[in-house]
Amino acid sequence: MTRFKISILPYFLLIFLFIVYACEENTPEVASEENTIEEPTEEKQEDEKTSEEISDTAMHMLLEVCEESNYYGSMVIREVDRVMTLLKTTKYTLSNYITDVEGGRLEVDCSKYVETILKEVSLNHYNDLPKSSQSGLTSLAKDYYNHFVTLPTEPDGVHNWIRIMDIADARPGDIISYIHAEEGNTTGHVMIICSYPALSGPVDYSVIVNDAAGSGHYGDTRNNEGPYSADYSYIPTLVIDGDQWKYGGVGIGMMWFHLGENSYYRWSSPTGSTVYKNIAIGRMIDINFNSIR
Repeated sequence: MTRFKISILPYFLLIFLFIVYACEENTPEVASEENTIEEPTEEKQEDEKTSEEISDTAMHMLLEVCEESNYYGSMVIREVDRVMTLLKTTKYTLSNYITDVEGGRLEVDCSKYVETILKEVSLNHYNDLPKSSQSGLTSLAKDYYNHFVTLPTEPDGVHNWIRIMDIADARPGDIISYIHAEEGNTTGHVMIICSYPALSGPVDYSVIVNDAAGSGHYGDTRNNEGPYSADYSYIPTLVIDGDQWKYGGVGIGMMWFHLGENSYYRWSSPTGSTVYKNIAIGRMIDINFNSIR
């Protein structure tokens, strides 16, 4: 009997060792500190991408008009968005300009601001404009108007610009200018159209404009109002306008226009004062292509 027990002991020992070995193989490895960071799954990466796209669209509402605009119009709007995004402080002034775009400081009037945008987009197109400033380097509001009224309404293979006769045909990135009958401190006003026109009355259209002025328009970023105020946060300068304090400098807001016989604009309200002016719109085009796009 004793001999039988001794003879089977090695078998029990082998079975015991096999069980111990199997348990060690199936014990989960404790993650090291380097391996504790969760790798994003493919589904998670897709969710994050979608969130970024939604956030980017919300932060750049102005860019939504670019896809259907012409090439140079889209470039103008993208530059407006870049400048407005960088903007920290702004002031409306007729002299001693400061155009520190990268530093977020713009102290300009309407023509100096539009010059800042256009030079970045296409120096050739800006150089086509007459320059009647004292320095001979800057196109004033009247220079835009005087140039636009001489332009063809269709590409002719000669001009870098065409004239847009009807406000209803304006597109984002077009330049709109009006002139004063009698020049005072300024010759008129020049702005960048940033939206497609929307019929607002029997003959007038509302459009979003970007400009430098002594006061804002309807729903204007200078007053921290309107749909674009959430996208662009900056500090405009408070200035006295008659008996009222208003925020001036660079901004985006809505105006109303009628072009044709008895052209006019309304500065900040569809029922506000009607100001009759000579108004003209110009659009940059590619001289090498027989297309307004």
